Amino acid sequence: MAIHLAGVGLLLVAFVLATVLPLNLGALALAATFVVGLLVSGTDADTIFAQFPGNLFVVLVGVTFLFNVASANGTIGWLVSATTRFVRGRVLVVPWMMFLLAGLFSAIGALYAVPMVAPIALDFARRNRIPILLMGLMVMHGWAAGALSPISVYGILVGELLASNQLPIDRGGMFAIGACTNVVIALVVFGVHAARRSLRVPVGQGAVARPAGGGDPADAENEAGGPSEPSPRFSATTALTLLAIALLVMAGVFFRTDIGLLAVSLAVLLGLLRPADQKKALSDVPWSVVMLVCGIVTYIGLLKHLGTLDLVGELADQAAAPPLAILLICYMAAVVSAFASSTGVIAAVVPILIPILAGSGVGATVAAAAVGVSATIVDVSPLSINGAIVMASSPERERTAIFRSLLGYGGAMVVFGPLLIWAVTVLPS
Repeated sequence: MAIHLAGVGLLLVAFVLATVLPLNLGALALAATFVVGLLVSGTDADTIFAQFPGNLFVVLVGVTFLFNVASANGTIGWLVSATTRFVRGRVLVVPWMMFLLAGLFSAIGALYAVPMVAPIALDFARRNRIPILLMGLMVMHGWAAGALSPISVYGILVGELLASNQLPIDRGGMFAIGACTNVVIALVVFGVHAARRSLRVPVGQGAVARPAGGGDPADAENEAGGPSEPSPRFSATTALTLLAIALLVMAGVFFRTDIGLLAVSLAVLLGLLRPADQKKALSDVPWSVVMLVCGIVTYIGLLKHLGTLDLVGELADQAAAPPLAILLICYMAAVVSAFASSTGVIAAVVPILIPILAGSGVGATVAAAAVGVSATIVDVSPLSINGAIVMASSPERERTAIFRSLLGYGGAMVVFGPLLIWAVTVLPS
């Protein structure tokens, strides 16, 4: 029992330290692996290293590497430019196009879709008198809508954790649950602003948004009256990159192809066209996130090997029926994710589902989707990365009000989000 208490205690300490200090949760988890594995339990090094998720490492690096290549060769800039060009002058369409853009980037592997889209979207909103809060929420819920796709980091993480424990999961179904949930929330948010008549102001004729890395989508003059930079042009490289992304999506959704190896292969093939992009694309891989995920999964693997997870699952099963235990896990994921990394939270709590789901009659897909949605919809909190980015991208005079609004909205997501998604998905099953 002492080993189990030490294992769970060090995991909690790691979460607290990573929340209050600028420390990588994965590095802390690897240190905890050393303490619990070698010093406390006496587990040999070979057994510990066997818990390292080599396949997950390749998937995380490969998918983000391919996305970075698409960003470096101008494909992402062209997509942003084409989107803003399409929505110009359509005030009711703009927030939804930004929702779709953030969702697309998130779904194809961009961990930082909100930092990429939010500055563009909020600047567009400011220039065209669209509510800043509305635009920020639409971007963040768009990101969350794509977060559980079969080739996103979150979707891959959840799928690999369950599949490695022989739990059948419909990755497309999990993605659909997450996407539909955030579309419904976005509809409510949009409807509330429409009811307040805050969307009835026509878009200014000279107001435009300038995408990062590209130019003015309409090639018009900016607010200061100066000439704009040219928009990214569609090229053969752009077409081939879009084809590579489409191939990765089809392989992830319809076929049992190794996504990590395929993504790396596609990135290398695209690199033959523009070799100069490869160095930047590889250096921009979010290595801190890779460390976080692999460190947490390694530590959780050790706890599973020691039987700690089975014990936690049995205690949760004894304390409440499996559906109620899943609800508690959803709330755990939501509360911690509002302050810490959603990736680390998902990596830590999804394995706890495994002993609870065994023989419970609750589908692994709906349970995993409920936990994943609970962990991601609360990232609207200004204390999380996404919420902080939206607040920082807002006009300075509005930041205090945006902070208060996001804090209240994020609190509502923490309180009601897990209960609603659980009631709609887990309870009926």
